[in-house]
Amino acid sequence: MYGLYLKQVTKSVENASFYKTMKDKFFKFFANLPLNLRKEIVLDLGPDNGGPITWEVAYREINADTKLGKKILEKLIELKFIPLDEKGS
Repeated sequence: MYGLYLKQVTKSVENASFYKTMKDKFFKFFANLPLNLRKEIVLDLGPDNGGPITWEVAYREINADTKLGKKILEKLIELKFIPLDEKGS
């Protein structure tokens, strides 16, 4: 029983570490984004999931660690705005 619990805790820490790394990469990307592009729509999650998302909204949601922010970050990774490998850092 304890072994299973330890695995779950380790997995959560790894996921938290991965999430923090992806957040850091997003912030680095956002910092290099020209100011006039930050008001542009980057994602449209549909009316049930927050609708159109600008870079500024993405920044606020990801920075606040909201559920929407996590969803936005996942989509940005999926769309390869944020690279998973070290070459893109």
